[in-house]
Amino acid sequence: MLSGECIKACDYDVNPRFLLAMARVGIAKSNKEVAERRRQGVEMYREVSHGVSVLSQLQLDTEVLERLGQKSASIRK
Repeated sequence: MLSGECIKACDYDVNPRFLLAMARVGIAKSNKEVAERRRQGVEMYREVSHGVSVLSQLQLDTEVLERLGQKSASIRK
């Protein structure tokens, strides 16, 4: 959602902004071509994003998911 609210709400102190910065550093240190590094970074971010989405759907109530704009919340009813 890009709001940053997840940083304050996370019980485990996960900071996605920091994780993205670390990913960018790792990509910059890679010796691959720019296009390949970018493609790989996007692919890896999508994997993480998918995992977060699945976990949130397992842990949060339907009402909370709907409030956060999760599309699948209304499908599961």
